Amino acid sequence: MENKIKAITVALENELHERDFYLTQSRKTDNPVGKAMFVQIAADEDEHYRRLQNIHHELSLKGTWPDTVSNSVGSSNILETLRMVAAGAEETLQASRDDIDALNIAIQFEEKGRSFYTALSNEAETGAEKDFFELLASMEWEHLLSLKETILFYESPADWLAKTEKPQLEG
Repeated sequence: MENKIKAITVALENELHERDFYLTQSRKTDNPVGKAMFVQIAADEDEHYRRLQNIHHELSLKGTWPDTVSNSVGSSNILETLRMVAAGAEETLQASRDDIDALNIAIQFEEKGRSFYTALSNEAETGAEKDFFELLASMEWEHLLSLKETILFYESPADWLAKTEKPQLEG
């Protein structure tokens, strides 16, 4: 149990560090797409942190995976947020080198987070624990895809919008 508590302590530190990074980047960028995406991921990381904090508390007190703490986290659709903001931005500002660098750093965070939560899921002792860590791993994957989509958007907004718009036939 001590190893599990230590692992969750590491997860708490990572989630807090990532949340703060995303909030800082949301304030630094002038690009509305990057700003919306960073704010959304920061909110997700904050929710992960709060859920992990509750689980850490229960594990520390009882020594077993909690049955009173919800093993789910809210889901977000960052790609949909990205599409809505991108489509609604009449004039998208050019991404700066700092924006691109921040996205590449964030991609590394999310890759490590996904691997970390996948490993915790594989070591889980209960179904609820396994499900919880699989969910966190899948959310990190969603963040990773969103960050990569944002880089594609920054490289060529017009091409990205054309690719992601759903054509409709009128008849």
